[in-house]
Amino acid sequence: MEMEIVKLAGLPAHALLIHIPIVLTPITAPGSLLTVLSRHWRRRIGSVVAVSAVVLAVGTQLAIGSGQALEKAVRKTP
Repeated sequence: MEMEIVKLAGLPAHALLIHIPIVLTPITAPGSLLTVLSRHWRRRIGSVVAVSAVVLAVGTQLAIGSGQALEKAVRKTP
C-alpha cells in the first residue's frame, strides 16, 4: 500500500510530516527504555510510550510516502 500525500494546508506535506518522527523519536526512545527497566515508570508512562510508538510508526510511513510523492512532483534539473 503506497500513500502519496503531496500537499497539506497548501504546503508540501513532507515538510510538515517529517516533524512527526523527528520529534517523537527522541521522546519515545528514552521512554521505552524507562518502561523496560523500571516497573514504576512502566505504570506511570507505559501507555503514553505505547501510543507514542504507534504514532511514530505511522508518522514515519506517512513521511516516507510524502517524500516519495514530493520527489516525483519536483522537476528534475541537471
